[in-house]
Order: sequence, then structure tokens, then C-alpha cells
Amino acid sequence: MMRRYRLPGAATPPEDNAMADGQDGPAPPPDHDLARAVEALIAELVEHQERRLVALGQRLHPGLARDDLHGFDDVPALARDPQFVYEDGHYAGLLGAQAALRALLRRRAESSPPGPEGRRDAIFSGPDECAR
Repeated sequence: MMRRYRLPGAATPPEDNAMADGQDGPAPPPDHDLARAVEALIAELVEHQERRLVALGQRLHPGLARDDLHGFDDVPALARDPQFVYEDGHYAGLLGAQAALRALLRRRAESSPPGPEGRRDAIFSGPDECAR
């Protein structure tokens, strides 16, 4: 059986009324669990795309370091390769999605009421959060 989840605040289509009433199917996971799952998935996609980009870059320009990806316009072999530019665009899009998700989660955590110790319940657990 395929699990179906509704996003919080989303309108319930008429055919999903039984599920919304809790009669059919599992209950949707708490926001916290869903946010962590989406965050982990995007992090995995970013990591995979970065590995692809590094491998392609090293094939086109042997000795390319991971840090060289951020200024690849300085490496003519990479800047004029359409596949590399495409893969870099894909990587940039994933990084943008990751940044947007982190910003959303941070805003939600900051707007949540403080807990018993005066701390807010942050969903985000990425590297930038450790610096706070």
C-alpha cells in the first residue's frame, strides 16, 4: 500500500476525506519528522551532485580540486564544456533549494514558542546552526 501524506494547511480533496478523518491510511508524520526527512534528502542530492561535478571536472581538467568548482570560470576547459555548465547549474539549483529550506525552517523555529528552558524547538540541524 502506498502511503499518502497531506501537507499541513493543504486543502483536502473530496476523495481523500476518509484519510483526513483518520479512518483510512496512516496519520501524517509530525512536521518535525517530515522536515528532517526533506532536509536529509536535499543534503543527499547536493552531495551526490557535487561528486558528479567533481568527477566530470577532474576528467576535463586533471588535478581539479573541489574548491576550484566555485571559480570554474578561471578554468577554460570547464567554462566551455556544455555538460559541465549544465551539471553546475543543476548543482546551483540544489544549493538554492537547500538554502531556501534552511531559511524556512529557521523562520519557523524562530516563530515557535519557547520551550520550558527558554529555547525554541529548532527543526534545522545543518552546519550553519552549529555556529549559533
